Amino acid sequence: MSSVSNKRTLLGVEPADLEVVVTGAFVLQGKLGDLIGLREQLVKDPRFKVIYKTNSSRHLRIVPEDDFLLIKKLKEGEDDE
Repeated sequence: MSSVSNKRTLLGVEPADLEVVVTGAFVLQGKLGDLIGLREQLVKDPRFKVIYKTNSSRHLRIVPEDDFLLIKKLKEGEDDE
């Protein structure tokens, strides 16, 4: 926690700002068993709400909601052809 305190000072972040609920995302690569274990730890921790979980051999990407909706709309247009 001390590293967070130091960064607070460097970034000028007020302590109250660290209490704001935001959405974050990580794309991780590792052994399937390790990723499952990490996911289980996050799901059990009441500080976090896991919104979406998946493991894949395909490359995964994270996009903001607006971009996702645009991609979805474009794909729907391709399906109509």
